[in-house]
Amino acid sequence: MNCKHCDNKLANDAKFCNKCGKSVEAEKLEKDIVDIEYFSIPLGRLVLLSILTLGIYDIFWFAKNWEAIRKAEQRKISPVGRAIFTVFYCHELFKKVLQSAKKHGYSDSYSPGMLATVYIILLLVGNGLSRIENTTLGLDVLWLLIAISSFIPLLSIQKAINFNNSKIVPNFDRNRKFSRGEIILTVIGVIWFGLVVLGTFSSLIPDNSYNSSSNTYTTAELVTETVKEVKASMTLPSKLDEVTTLVDVTAEPSAIRYHYVLSGVDTSKLSNTYLKNYLGSSICENADTKNLLNQNINMEYSYVVDSGERYFVSFTKTDCSQ
Repeated sequence: MNCKHCDNKLANDAKFCNKCGKSVEAEKLEKDIVDIEYFSIPLGRLVLLSILTLGIYDIFWFAKNWEAIRKAEQRKISPVGRAIFTVFYCHELFKKVLQSAKKHGYSDSYSPGMLATVYIILLLVGNGLSRIENTTLGLDVLWLLIAISSFIPLLSIQKAINFNNSKIVPNFDRNRKFSRGEIILTVIGVIWFGLVVLGTFSSLIPDNSYNSSSNTYTTAELVTETVKEVKASMTLPSKLDEVTTLVDVTAEPSAIRYHYVLSGVDTSKLSNTYLKNYLGSSICENADTKNLLNQNINMEYSYVVDSGERYFVSFTKTDCSQ
C-alpha cells in the first residue's frame, strides 16, 4: 500500500506515513465509506419549500436522506422516526454527508457540530415561542421568522449532497421534477403557512363587528343588543371604586346610558362640564365606543350623588372627531 499524499510505500499495519507524516487511518476510513445517493434538490427549491411549509418540508428532507442511507448501508433504521426526532440524529447525518462528499474530492467544508447546534436551537426556540399564549405581535413575528429560517443550516449540507451525487450518479440532474409526496406536502404546508400568518397578523385587521351589525340591526336594535352584551358581562350593581357604583345600563332610543351612584364625594367642584372633560379622553380612545358613536349612537352617563345632586353627560360623534 502506498501513501495517498506522497506515494511512499507503507507497511500494511502502518498508521502514519513515515515520510510525510499523514494519517493512514483516515485514508483507510475514507475507502470504507459507502457511496450513497442522497436526496438531491436545488438549493433555491429547498429554501422555497422550507419557507412555504414553515419548516415542515425539513422533515420530508431528513426522511429521504435517512432512507438513502438505510438502503445503501442496509441498516435497520426508521427514516421517518429519525426525521421526526432529528435533534438526536442530525449531527450524524451532517457528518456522514461531509465524509461522502470529501471522499469524492469536495473542496468546501463545514462543521457538522456547529450546523447541528444551530439547527437544533432554531427548532427548540421556534417551538418554545409557538407555545407561548397571548404573545405580543413582536413575539409572533419573531417566531415566524425563526420558523422560516430552519433551512439555513441545511444549505451547506445540500450543497455537499449535490456535489456527492454528481460524482456517483450517471447523468446526474439536480433539477428533477417535483415528486407526488413533495406536491402533497407543499399544499398542506402552504395552507398551514397561510393560517399561521392570518392568525399572527389578525390583530392588525380592523374590527368591523359593529359595522357589520349595523347592516342587520336598526339603531334601536343595535343599542338594545349592545346593552344586553354589556349587562351580561358584569354583575350589577358593580362598585368601581371607593365612591362610584355602576347600578344600571339602559337602552335609550339612540343612546346607551350608564347610571352611577356617587357616595361620600365633595360636590363643590363637580359639574357636567367637569365630568365631560374628565371622561372625554377615555371615551374617545376606546375603539368599541368610538365605533358606536360613529353610527350615531350616543353614550350617556347619569350620576346621582347620595346627597341629592344629579349630573348628566352625553357624548356624540362630534365630541370625538375634534
